[in-house]
Amino acid sequence: MLIAIFALVFAQSVVFARFWTRGLDMKLGLSVENATEGDYITVREVLENAKLLPLPWINVKFQVSGNLVFEGTQYAGNGADTSRSELFSVGPYKRVTRSYKVLCAERGYYTIKSMSVTGQDLLMSRRRVTNFSCGESLTVYPAALCIDPFSPAYRRVMGSVRARRFTNPDPFEFRGIREYLPTDSLRSVNHRASAKTGELMVNMFEPTTSRRVTLWLATDPYSATPLPQVYEDSIRLTAAFAEMFIADGLTAELKTGAMNILSKGQRVGVQGGAGENHLTAILEALALIDLSQPCEPAADILAAADTGEDSVHVLICPYDGEDAELAVEKLRGAGQDVIWILPHRKDTHTRLAQTGSTFYWEVS
Repeated sequence: MLIAIFALVFAQSVVFARFWTRGLDMKLGLSVENATEGDYITVREVLENAKLLPLPWINVKFQVSGNLVFEGTQYAGNGADTSRSELFSVGPYKRVTRSYKVLCAERGYYTIKSMSVTGQDLLMSRRRVTNFSCGESLTVYPAALCIDPFSPAYRRVMGSVRARRFTNPDPFEFRGIREYLPTDSLRSVNHRASAKTGELMVNMFEPTTSRRVTLWLATDPYSATPLPQVYEDSIRLTAAFAEMFIADGLTAELKTGAMNILSKGQRVGVQGGAGENHLTAILEALALIDLSQPCEPAADILAAADTGEDSVHVLICPYDGEDAELAVEKLRGAGQDVIWILPHRKDTHTRLAQTGSTFYWEVS
């Protein structure tokens, strides 16, 4: 009798070891590819056992960022990866589906690359492990800060970009012909009219207006122990201004000194554009900022500004060093309108004084 029991235990163990992965499939999916801080998404796990052998003890484990908070768990606030483990029991030719509500607590780019599946036989005498690829990714956009429209910074920025209209001739809106002036471009000369009159004549065109704003985001260390929250609120503030500029019909450009989490050593930035798709591109770029990589200093990125381009410059930078201040003053000296918004904590000393073009932004 004892021998028969041992033989049965051994047999089921051998059968399990040989066949447990046959017809076994594990899938994990996300309900969306993009979300915003504070949004809830759904994570769906599907375990399928397409064979006669039951699988009473299946443990599924995967690594996920702590910034993706599963229902029933607490947000640790540090973003470190955590191990998520789930126990399944699936019968012959059965499928088990589970869905979880997940909070997107912080902006960023998150992946779930693979899952480890551990199986044990009916008597838990043997344990086997196999892996399934996943390849799911999620981009979480920063949540735009709520900006008080009566705040000095808001009124200065929006007043400047709304009032500053740059007039350029539109070659498709012909208005007439007049005599040539020394300030006219030779490209505007109307050769047929000049031949008839014997004098140089030029075409006149209706003016068109364009408004352009450049958002500069600098992430230089503002102290020996900078707080991540100051940078995160700087990013959210940048998102808020981008939303307002696009809604106001402006052409907006994003330039930063921060690095891209998907391309090591490559700075985050978006060329000038307008419309909802362009706003999405800016929000995605802000989501991909990797604060763990060394950034390019504010003074260096500002030094590369095109002073020949008509644009209002909005600098969001918690760093108030002399090199950054000199770079800003150099731009202003070149005739550029530069508005510096300096995010800081209430208990932090700031070297710069508030002026008509430099403003504090208190971070909670």
